[in-house]
Amino acid sequence: MGSEYSVSEPDDLSDVPSFKAGLRRLKAWSGMSYRELERKAKAAGEILPATTIADMLNPSRPRMPRENQVRALVRACGCDEDQVAAWLRTRRRIVMSEAAPPDGRPAAHEDGGQPGTDVVPAPDDPHVRPGPASVHPVRRRLTSGRTAINGLLTACGILLLVGAGAPLVAPALDGKADSAEAPRPQSMAIPRPPAPGLPVSGPYRIRAAHSSLCLSERRGTTSGLVLQTSCSRAFPPMSLEHQAATRYRITTDHPEFGPGCMGISKARNTPGSYVFDDFCGNENAGAEIFFLTRVITPAHGYTIRVASNGLCLGFPENTTRDGAPLHQMECDQSIGQVFTAEPR
Repeated sequence: MGSEYSVSEPDDLSDVPSFKAGLRRLKAWSGMSYRELERKAKAAGEILPATTIADMLNPSRPRMPRENQVRALVRACGCDEDQVAAWLRTRRRIVMSEAAPPDGRPAAHEDGGQPGTDVVPAPDDPHVRPGPASVHPVRRRLTSGRTAINGLLTACGILLLVGAGAPLVAPALDGKADSAEAPRPQSMAIPRPPAPGLPVSGPYRIRAAHSSLCLSERRGTTSGLVLQTSCSRAFPPMSLEHQAATRYRITTDHPEFGPGCMGISKARNTPGSYVFDDFCGNENAGAEIFFLTRVITPAHGYTIRVASNGLCLGFPENTTRDGAPLHQMECDQSIGQVFTAEPR
């Protein structure tokens, strides 16, 4: 990556959110997935798991990534050492600016006082010289007599009512009942069930009807490519997550990378694109929702269409080869585009 790419020049970044946004732009420019970046960092002797990268770039996580993580990620994205140094300088500048109180003054306490004024040294401590804190210790504001009496009466009223088996409500001190009713809880929205004939949310084994093989990743790899293989080797566990009507997500629970979603690589719209398992909302964002349709021909099962482009998931030429990758294709009503969902 040359210096002509402004995405690698972080000097204008001013806070943690903008710094993380800059890292996201850098990753997007690199064109690499989380797992590809993990492999590249590992080849350079760095430890940078894909899950760590996802956490570093997650805008909902407000903390600044650690220096060694930033160094490894920027290098993996293709920056040279001068650009790596620029990212680290920017990181240190942001950390220092956010750690320093405004105007160089000590941070005030929540009550507006300065730190240290509410600390009273022990009178028998020979090492502490009496100062303002010990001469004028902070005092708590006393409750007025009327407020204290009202509070006591209210508490007594509650105790008396509880003792009599009445509801836990304090009577008004002027003898009048409070006419305002307690707010009633709003009714909770009940999720709508799937359309008739479609599966409910839960763990499933998704099987290709034409080959009787199951959707899976290949063990021992980190690509996330979805393929068909023997159901006894299917991995990782998959689930159908109903969204609305006929819309679903196909989620995974990878033992190393954690929760994930099946989707079309980089949300491409072209037929022939592969299907990958990746972190939900990342590389495949926009192409992780599918329409399930019940069919009885050419076989009983479901077709799975990509909601963002209308293409169908399937296996070209109805291949039954173990290890054949899953594609998105033009919907052609072939048996290679029919799947069954078997509860696990």
